[in-house]
Formats: sequence, structure tokens, C-alpha cells
Amino acid sequence: MLNLKRCMWLILLCSLVKLVFSLSIVLG
Repeated sequence: MLNLKRCMWLILLCSLVKLVFSLSIVLG
């Protein structure tokens, strides 16, 4: 259960980093 939670947090963090990266590219 703890492992699943850690995996979910890792996926969330990854998507957040991707979002910030794409936003910085769009803005410039």
C-alpha cells in the first residue's frame, strides 16, 4: 500500500514537472 502511494506521488511529480517545463517553453 505504501509502495502504491509512493508510485502515485512519483507520477504526480513527474506530470507536474512536465507541465512546468511545457509552460516555460510556451511563455518563453
